[in-house]
Amino acid sequence: MPPGSKKILIAVFSYTGNTRRVAEAIRQKTGGTLIEIEPETPYSKDYQAVVKQGKEEVDSGFLPKLKTKAANIRDYDVIFVGSPIWWYTIAPPVASFLHDHDLSGKTVVPFFTHGGYGIGHSLKDIRKYAPGAVLAGEFELDRDSLKKMDARITKWLKEIGVGQMTGNKQTSQIRTTDSIQDIVNHPAFRDFGRRLLPWDDDRNYDVPLDQVATLLPYHSNVKPAEAAASLNRLIGDADAGKKIFYDIYTEQEKTAVPAKRNTGLFFYRGKPGAPFAVVNPGGGFAYVGSFHEGFPYAAKISRKGYNAFVLKYRTGGGQYAVEDLAAALKFIFQNADELGVGTKHYSLWGSSAGARKAAFIGSSGLFPKPAAVVMAYTGQSEFTRNDPPTFSVVGSEDRIASPATVEHRAQEMKRAGIDVEFRLYRNVGHGFGSGRGTGAEGWIGEAVKFWEKHIL
Repeated sequence: MPPGSKKILIAVFSYTGNTRRVAEAIRQKTGGTLIEIEPETPYSKDYQAVVKQGKEEVDSGFLPKLKTKAANIRDYDVIFVGSPIWWYTIAPPVASFLHDHDLSGKTVVPFFTHGGYGIGHSLKDIRKYAPGAVLAGEFELDRDSLKKMDARITKWLKEIGVGQMTGNKQTSQIRTTDSIQDIVNHPAFRDFGRRLLPWDDDRNYDVPLDQVATLLPYHSNVKPAEAAASLNRLIGDADAGKKIFYDIYTEQEKTAVPAKRNTGLFFYRGKPGAPFAVVNPGGGFAYVGSFHEGFPYAAKISRKGYNAFVLKYRTGGGQYAVEDLAAALKFIFQNADELGVGTKHYSLWGSSAGARKAAFIGSSGLFPKPAAVVMAYTGQSEFTRNDPPTFSVVGSEDRIASPATVEHRAQEMKRAGIDVEFRLYRNVGHGFGSGRGTGAEGWIGEAVKFWEKHIL
């Protein structure tokens, strides 16, 4: 949807004023309408009394009555909802606001302030109180980051595809209702749009992004809103004049092997000179699930300040995929200065079939050993004593990658002296992607921390 056609509401509850400052900055940058969430009975000015009251209300699930009622909420397309974190979740007045308004089909963008303890289970609770809403692009700010608030908010809004929306300014952004074919034909992807696609054949792509799961048979928990937000991040970079796609093969190589025209690297920029990650989506070597476990991963990694590439590789067999990952790494190492990435302490990420090739290249000796390999739900059992430190995740209900096999490999690698962290997530199946809305939510952040442990 062109940003000029979006109508934005910013609803915020703030006790100390910090969350209101964030809301006001969002209003200035988006031109949205700002409303305060106010309880009928105001909270005491005694901070310690409010701490005690807040805990009692959170523990009991109390929903205070509000003065605030957005009667015209149906008129808004995007609703920013701001809350301080009280006892690891949203403040009760914010829960009341979500509960009292029908947000079905609305894009809800949460933002939080806290004292340094994170957002806890806030996203889970927002889903509980607004079950029909589409959550996208949450933002958090601790008290120590307030001085950098403006720059961080500007970067965040750009990443989620929300720019200045006042006047008649039009910048085409992707919605989940846009067709896959329209996304491929988007001006930002003009010369390489087909490399976004899972399949390289001529199947029908005239389906909306919110049905992209129908193209990804080996995947579950597909979140179209995550895909849209991560693609809009690329569009924002392209609008800023940054190159977002790189061929990994020369024209001569592509002429000799035409299938190599289906390959390439999508680039999510982090801090100049920071280490890079290469993300290898899965798909059983039959397709490449970048919409689900490529672009959203890279967007999250780059938010941490690291450079992240998503590899579109050839399908049809593991050998082709491995060759393409090797070609991608060769390209990055040879063009590191132009790309603005650091070549030390890089990491390789892969999901399902993509994890197999990441592990193979990581231990092959063809390139400097990566600082870490991140493997999601793959049943590979082999490893070598040359394997890099490895972060491995799987769901307990995975019927494709045996959880027992994944765990056994991790245990054997530990016995061989390799640093390994293993995560088993309950009630989660194969191909869970970022894990949003499941017991695996947050695993990408944990994997980044594991990688950082090995960045010397």
